[in-house]
Amino acid sequence: MSTECAPSQTLRDLCREYEQMIAANPYDASARYSLGLAELYQERWEEAAEQFRQVTALAPRYADAHARLGFALLRLGRRNEAREAIERALALAPEDKRYRRLHRQVRAQPERVEQFVRRRLGPAPAGCPA
Repeated sequence: MSTECAPSQTLRDLCREYEQMIAANPYDASARYSLGLAELYQERWEEAAEQFRQVTALAPRYADAHARLGFALLRLGRRNEAREAIERALALAPEDKRYRRLHRQVRAQPERVEQFVRRRLGPAPAGCPA
């Protein structure tokens, strides 16, 4: 099964494909990460958070998975958990400007966080998660 996606595929189709890959290999951190991204783009925050939580358990040094987990938790209103996940991402990749910005935003006023999240996530790319 290919992880390449055709432009005509929907995010839900991609989710099913990644779910099949995970069923075949529950330790596939890459498939879980991709499923988490697809869930993010569908604004399925709880499902995305669960996938990124699994990725961080499988690949604890994967900074972007920690950051995406923090992002999903932030969208769920779980600011303290989000801050912890983002701080783990920063500890793994302190030079990453995206993580520093996200960390500043998670500590900001809630309305500023909402603006930041909308700007950073933006619309889902046509057909595939980025």
